Amino acid sequence: MDCLLAVLLHLCNTLLKCNTNARRANCKGQGGAGRRLGGGEIVIWRLPQPLRPCTHFYKYRLYFGADGHCRVRYDNERGKGDHRHLNGTEESYSFVSLTQLLDDFQRDVETWS
Repeated sequence: MDCLLAVLLHLCNTLLKCNTNARRANCKGQGGAGRRLGGGEIVIWRLPQPLRPCTHFYKYRLYFGADGHCRVRYDNERGKGDHRHLNGTEESYSFVSLTQLLDDFQRDVETWS
């Protein structure tokens, strides 16, 4: 596993205060890393080439939910690019780095009400 992704998993566990029973998410693809969290999930894949229209080499899904509803989700997909979902509203997201992605996700999780 890429060292950066291992560090990110540690940060994700710390930032979202997941329990020690968190289990590894089902990750497909090369260099994938993921973690299921109490109320959320973070999955990051390192790709051999960017997923158009993105210019970075990551496919990701960061999810936080409560009471069976998605409260915050950051993801990217082919043709749609980077975007986030906040309380049922979808908007474009400007990906800068994995660190910034995690910071933005944490901020939104902490203030989603």
